[in-house]
Amino acid sequence: MVPATLLEDRVRDALVLEVIGVDLAGLLYLKNGNKAWIVLFTCAVYRAVHLELIQSLSTDGFSLGLRRFIARRGRPMKIYSDNGTNFIGADNKASLDWKKLLKRPQF
Repeated sequence: MVPATLLEDRVRDALVLEVIGVDLAGLLYLKNGNKAWIVLFTCAVYRAVHLELIQSLSTDGFSLGLRRFIARRGRPMKIYSDNGTNFIGADNKASLDWKKLLKRPQF
């Protein structure tokens, strides 16, 4: 049996947490009765793990967790995730409409 080939991002020389996968875990109940979820950031090359606690599954809640990750670990070059609605929402929120932006008179 021939083993499957790995993605180039999994075998290339990279810094820790430069290529990451993102997923959500949880529903946790905190001592004070609030709900929380864990954002799980895993390094695709070295398998290092970084966890962030968020209190909302909304796009804004995930974006705050991602911002905390970037503040502590640096900005990743590539992020892999499933098609969860909060991930898609965060991608849409972060993307710029370059065609519309470049049509403005100041450009």
